[in-house]
Amino acid sequence: MPETGDAPPQTQNPAAVALQAKFKQGAALHQQGKFPEAERIYVQILQQQPNHFDALHLLGVIALQTQRTERGIELIRKAIGLNAK
Repeated sequence: MPETGDAPPQTQNPAAVALQAKFKQGAALHQQGKFPEAERIYVQILQQQPNHFDALHLLGVIALQTQRTERGIELIRKAIGLNAK
């Protein structure tokens, strides 16, 4: 049985599956400390889906980790705003 919120693979939109795979790649790079590479991927995701909560949040985290505090706060606030809706 699929986890709550997960659609069976045969019903998922191919574009959504590709976006999810791209996000997982970005998250893996982020965990490895490869911030520029992960940041590029998160930006690409946001170009396709501007309100992607996880990409906004983790892009904000990277900004904070790379001493861009104001940008990090801005991105994380935007993500929180999406989550509050």
